Amino acid sequence: MEPDYAEAYNSLGIAFKNNNDLHNAIQNYKKAISIKLDYAEAFNNTANALRAKGDLKAAIINYKKALKIKPEFTEIYNNLGSTLADIGDLDGAIDSAQQALMIKPDSFEAYTNMGIAWLLKGTVDVAIDCHKEALRINPDYAMAHWNQSLAYLTKADFQNGWLAYEWRWRATDEIGKYLSTKKPIWRSSKGQRVLLWAEQGVGDEVMFASIIPDLHAVCSKLIVQIDERLIPLFRRSFPSDIDYRPRDEFVSENDYDTHIPMGSLPQQFRQTIESFKSTSLGWLSACDVKANGLREKLLTDKSEILIGISWHSTMSRLGAEAKVISLTQLAKKLHAPKIKLVNLQYGDVSDELGVLSEEHGIEIIQLPEIDNKNDIDGLAALIMACDKVVSISNLTIHLAGALGKEAHVLLASSNDWRWGQNRNSSYWYDSVRLHRQTKINDWDAVLKLL
Repeated sequence: MEPDYAEAYNSLGIAFKNNNDLHNAIQNYKKAISIKLDYAEAFNNTANALRAKGDLKAAIINYKKALKIKPEFTEIYNNLGSTLADIGDLDGAIDSAQQALMIKPDSFEAYTNMGIAWLLKGTVDVAIDCHKEALRINPDYAMAHWNQSLAYLTKADFQNGWLAYEWRWRATDEIGKYLSTKKPIWRSSKGQRVLLWAEQGVGDEVMFASIIPDLHAVCSKLIVQIDERLIPLFRRSFPSDIDYRPRDEFVSENDYDTHIPMGSLPQQFRQTIESFKSTSLGWLSACDVKANGLREKLLTDKSEILIGISWHSTMSRLGAEAKVISLTQLAKKLHAPKIKLVNLQYGDVSDELGVLSEEHGIEIIQLPEIDNKNDIDGLAALIMACDKVVSISNLTIHLAGALGKEAHVLLASSNDWRWGQNRNSSYWYDSVRLHRQTKINDWDAVLKLL
């Protein structure tokens, strides 16, 4: 075949990738490689598609094949480094960034990738310096601003952190779409009609909702647009004159004067650790009658203590699997006489509960009247029925903290900015205790702390 055919197949693969048809993209890249065996760009494109598909190990293999063909291909070192960081090979990620910089000293992408890896290693100040260097080269590089914000927030530098956090809309599509409106952003004005709208995941909505009372106090009218499943819980918890709208509902511009996304509220109201104390005892209220009824139902046998558990996340972001603990490992640690384990996990996990019962004889109570995914108000009542909660970082832990329930969060070695650095307590939630991995994937040491 003519070499031009290889270029055509590669271009066709790019078209499929742009349409998110990863299967056909990969097939066409492979056809291009079969025609042109030393086609480094096609190997790189194959790896990019595999990474998008979640097959990180295969992506790394293809990146390395591309580098053997074209060892001075800076883009591949950057892509490889990012993927190595996703699987937890942080030293490899840093080495790849350094290789890229040896070839291209002004690679702002390489400095940012290095900064991300250093942050995941917990070396926050070095991470910040890397992003500063990236921004020296390219002051408008959104990914550097965004990741620098996460580093600042990790060390509780809120003044710099929240300011750089505003770059999130230009840096990543993981947080949702920015509101399409002609109305201006709210900037501390008093007496206006304000639309507060949700962004990111449901757990983020719960966390940022701690600032709703602060905003409500300075508005003439407050509209809160959130996930519809949260509305009953929020109505019970916050002032009765707040107007709630489902997250996917169009809100007429005639209804508000200004607007603000939830993640921008902390810049106005949470500039110091002290400023979190106004709400850190908890800001949500479950239905007491329902919670008491559920507790009575769960304690009809000789059990004395109810521990609610959750062990995985529905996040689809690359690297999210690192924060997951196995149900078996968690249940075996907590199982004991007079203790009853209660399922708080989001979604249908009946198969997992069945396997645990059959293979290990451990029963996790799943209440059929509570739909943990769709009935979040019911889930809140179930959390309050428990004596305490043990969970990874997910919606369950945010609900428990916002309700003021004793909770223990199991954190992976590379944990999220919101849990801070070297802390065993949370400034967001007084009732939550933090238990951190000291080595990647080592949950045994974490569980010993419970």
